Amino acid sequence: MNQQQLLALHPHIVLPAPATPVQLQTLATTVATALPADLVSMLSVADGVAIQDEEAFLFVTLLYGSERIAEETQHFRLWWQREHPAAATLNIADLLIIADDGGGNYFALQAQPESASLIFRLDHETGEAELCEGLDIGAFIQDMAASLEE
Repeated sequence: MNQQQLLALHPHIVLPAPATPVQLQTLATTVATALPADLVSMLSVADGVAIQDEEAFLFVTLLYGSERIAEETQHFRLWWQREHPAAATLNIADLLIIADDGGGNYFALQAQPESASLIFRLDHETGEAELCEGLDIGAFIQDMAASLEE
Protein backbone atom coordinates (compact mmCIF):
# COMPACT_ATOMS: atom_id res chain seq x y z
CA MET A 1 0.00 0.00 0.00
CA ASN A 2 1.16 3.50 -0.70
CA GLN A 3 0.59 6.62 1.40
CA GLN A 4 -2.56 7.68 -0.47
CA GLN A 5 -4.13 4.24 -0.05
CA LEU A 6 -3.38 4.27 3.67
CA LEU A 7 -4.79 7.78 4.09
CA ALA A 8 -8.00 6.69 2.33
CA LEU A 9 -8.67 3.94 4.90
CA HIS A 10 -10.11 6.23 7.57
CA PRO A 11 -10.68 9.97 7.95
CA HIS A 12 -8.51 10.07 11.09
CA ILE A 13 -5.55 8.00 9.93
CA VAL A 14 -2.15 9.06 11.25
CA LEU A 15 1.01 8.23 9.32
CA PRO A 16 4.39 9.05 10.81
CA ALA A 17 7.39 9.60 8.58
CA PRO A 18 8.73 6.50 6.84
CA ALA A 19 11.20 4.36 8.74
CA THR A 20 14.76 5.17 7.80
CA PRO A 21 17.25 2.54 6.65
CA VAL A 22 18.94 2.92 10.05
CA GLN A 23 15.65 2.27 11.87
CA LEU A 24 14.99 -0.79 9.73
CA GLN A 25 18.49 -2.12 10.34
CA THR A 26 18.10 -1.51 14.08
CA LEU A 27 14.84 -3.45 14.03
CA ALA A 28 16.42 -6.37 12.15
CA THR A 29 19.38 -6.42 14.53
CA THR A 30 17.20 -6.20 17.63
CA VAL A 31 14.93 -9.08 16.58
CA ALA A 32 17.90 -11.01 15.14
CA THR A 33 16.18 -11.86 11.90
CA ALA A 34 15.94 -10.62 8.35
CA LEU A 35 12.86 -8.47 7.93
CA PRO A 36 10.17 -9.67 5.51
CA ALA A 37 10.04 -7.61 2.33
CA ASP A 38 6.35 -6.77 2.80
CA LEU A 39 7.00 -5.35 6.27
CA VAL A 40 9.98 -3.33 5.03
CA SER A 41 7.82 -2.02 2.20
CA MET A 42 5.05 -0.92 4.58
CA LEU A 43 7.41 0.65 7.12
CA SER A 44 9.10 2.48 4.23
CA VAL A 45 5.77 4.19 3.54
CA ALA A 46 5.05 5.00 7.21
CA ASP A 47 6.76 3.92 10.42
CA GLY A 48 3.48 2.71 11.87
CA VAL A 49 -0.19 3.34 11.15
CA ALA A 50 -2.77 4.61 13.64
CA ILE A 51 -6.20 6.13 13.86
CA GLN A 52 -6.63 9.00 16.27
CA ASP A 53 -9.90 10.83 16.74
CA GLU A 54 -9.84 12.88 19.93
CA GLU A 55 -13.50 13.85 19.67
CA ALA A 56 -14.60 10.20 19.55
CA PHE A 57 -11.90 9.09 22.03
CA LEU A 58 -10.64 6.71 19.37
CA PHE A 59 -6.96 5.81 19.56
CA VAL A 60 -6.06 2.61 17.71
CA THR A 61 -2.72 1.42 16.41
CA LEU A 62 -3.14 -0.59 13.22
CA LEU A 63 0.56 -1.27 12.74
CA TYR A 64 3.31 -0.65 15.26
CA GLY A 65 6.28 1.45 14.25
CA SER A 66 9.70 -0.18 13.94
CA GLU A 67 10.77 0.65 17.50
CA ARG A 68 7.59 -0.76 19.02
CA ILE A 69 7.79 -3.89 16.83
CA ALA A 70 11.26 -4.48 18.29
CA GLU A 71 10.10 -3.88 21.88
CA GLU A 72 6.96 -6.00 21.65
CA THR A 73 8.72 -8.82 19.80
CA GLN A 74 11.44 -8.99 22.45
CA HIS A 75 8.84 -8.96 25.23
CA PHE A 76 6.79 -11.63 23.46
CA ARG A 77 9.78 -13.92 22.99
CA LEU A 78 10.63 -13.70 26.69
CA TRP A 79 7.25 -14.61 28.11
CA TRP A 80 5.01 -16.34 25.55
CA GLN A 81 6.25 -19.93 25.85
CA ARG A 82 6.74 -19.56 29.58
CA GLU A 83 3.09 -18.53 29.92
CA HIS A 84 1.81 -21.01 27.31
CA PRO A 85 4.12 -24.06 27.22
CA ALA A 86 1.44 -26.37 25.84
CA ALA A 87 0.49 -24.01 23.01
CA ALA A 88 3.82 -24.05 21.19
CA THR A 89 2.35 -24.48 17.70
CA LEU A 90 4.57 -21.81 16.18
CA ASN A 91 8.25 -21.16 16.37
CA ILE A 92 8.19 -17.86 18.25
CA ALA A 93 11.61 -16.92 16.89
CA ASP A 94 9.96 -16.63 13.46
CA LEU A 95 7.32 -14.13 14.60
CA LEU A 96 7.37 -10.36 14.65
CA ILE A 97 4.71 -8.66 16.76
CA ILE A 98 3.13 -5.97 14.57
CA ALA A 99 -0.05 -4.93 16.42
CA ASP A 100 -2.51 -5.81 19.14
CA ASP A 101 -6.28 -5.88 19.40
CA GLY A 102 -6.53 -3.62 22.44
CA GLY A 103 -7.57 -6.59 24.60
CA GLY A 104 -4.19 -8.18 25.24
CA ASN A 105 -3.95 -10.29 22.09
CA TYR A 106 -1.12 -9.81 19.64
CA PHE A 107 -1.01 -9.92 15.87
CA ALA A 108 2.20 -11.51 14.63
CA LEU A 109 3.77 -11.61 11.22
CA GLN A 110 5.63 -14.69 10.01
CA ALA A 111 7.78 -14.31 6.91
CA GLN A 112 7.25 -16.75 4.08
CA PRO A 113 9.89 -17.37 1.44
CA GLU A 114 8.88 -15.82 -1.88
CA SER A 115 5.33 -14.92 -0.81
CA ALA A 116 3.46 -12.53 1.43
CA SER A 117 3.97 -13.00 5.14
CA LEU A 118 1.37 -14.81 7.20
CA ILE A 119 -0.44 -12.97 9.99
CA PHE A 120 -1.60 -14.70 13.16
CA ARG A 121 -3.79 -13.55 16.02
CA LEU A 122 -2.24 -14.80 19.26
CA ASP A 123 -4.67 -15.30 22.14
CA HIS A 124 -3.01 -14.17 25.37
CA GLU A 125 -5.26 -16.33 27.54
CA THR A 126 -5.01 -19.68 25.73
CA GLY A 127 -1.79 -19.28 23.76
CA GLU A 128 -3.58 -20.34 20.59
CA ALA A 129 -2.48 -18.96 17.23
CA GLU A 130 -5.21 -18.27 14.69
CA LEU A 131 -4.17 -17.64 11.09
CA CYS A 132 -5.75 -14.51 9.63
CA GLU A 133 -6.45 -16.25 6.35
CA GLY A 134 -6.17 -14.31 3.14
CA LEU A 135 -4.66 -11.23 4.77
CA ASP A 136 -1.34 -9.79 3.73
CA ILE A 137 -0.02 -6.85 5.71
CA GLY A 138 -1.87 -4.28 3.59
CA ALA A 139 -5.16 -6.20 3.77
CA PHE A 140 -4.64 -6.64 7.52
CA ILE A 141 -4.35 -2.88 8.04
CA GLN A 142 -7.32 -2.29 5.76
CA ASP A 143 -9.40 -4.89 7.62
CA MET A 144 -8.49 -3.40 11.01
CA ALA A 145 -9.45 0.09 9.84
CA ALA A 146 -12.74 -1.18 8.36
CA SER A 147 -13.65 -2.91 11.63
CA LEU A 148 -13.64 0.51 13.32
CA GLU A 149 -16.30 1.80 10.96
CA GLU A 150 -18.84 -0.83 12.03
